[in-house]
Amino acid sequence: MVDMTEVQTWLFTIRKWYHVYIFCTGLIIFTLLGLRMEMGVFYALLSTNNSNHDPGTDYTTVLLNISIMIILAVLSAFCVLANALLIQEEYRGLGFMVMRL
Repeated sequence: MVDMTEVQTWLFTIRKWYHVYIFCTGLIIFTLLGLRMEMGVFYALLSTNNSNHDPGTDYTTVLLNISIMIILAVLSAFCVLANALLIQEEYRGLGFMVMRL
């Protein structure tokens, strides 16, 4: 027969690691968002100094940068929200465990 306290400890450890994975994923996405913004600003500074550059490609590049930044920001916000929901669920589960004791 399986000891239930061991199973609960194991499940609690898995839930802790989910927080770490989701937090790291959100952090990586947020870092990519910051790098993307910096690259966009750097590219805009370079393109203003280049007089032979076609302005049509500037608009498409700016739109591409903005769309990638929006996608990365939404993914980062989703990771933060999922992490908050997991933490709330974990504390609620712990509250039920304490009430059962």
